[in-house]
Amino acid sequence: MLASNDGTGALSSVEAKGSIYVQNDSAKIGYNPNEEHALMLAGQGYALRDDLNITSGTSYSSHPHVLIDYTAPDGRPSMSVFKVLREKPSEGIVFDYITEAGQMLQAPMPLPLLAKPVGVKAGNS
Repeated sequence: MLASNDGTGALSSVEAKGSIYVQNDSAKIGYNPNEEHALMLAGQGYALRDDLNITSGTSYSSHPHVLIDYTAPDGRPSMSVFKVLREKPSEGIVFDYITEAGQMLQAPMPLPLLAKPVGVKAGNS
C-alpha cells in the first residue's frame, strides 16, 4: 500500500533475494510492464505509482500489482504477488500528514532510502 510506507512489508529471506518481475513485450508469455515502477530496496518491494496501468478497454495493460520473482528453497522458480493500493481508509491508512506547523516531515518510503538525485546543468558534460 503506497500510503502505508511499508511496501510489501517484511518478506521471507528467499523473497527478499528476489527481483521485481518485468516482461515488457506484450507478445510474450508473462507480459507485465511494471507500470507501478516497483523496486526492491532493503529486502522489501515498493510500488512507486499506480496511475499508469490501463485497467479496461482494448489497450488493457495490467492491474496494479507488484510481482516478486524469486527461487524457492526447493530450487523452483516462484513469484509473490502484491496488490497495489494507494490508501486503505478502513484501516486508517491514508495520505494525510497531520502535524504541527514547522515540524520536519519524513518523505514517504522508500525515498529516505534512495540516493540523492544528481542533476547535470545544461552545457556541462
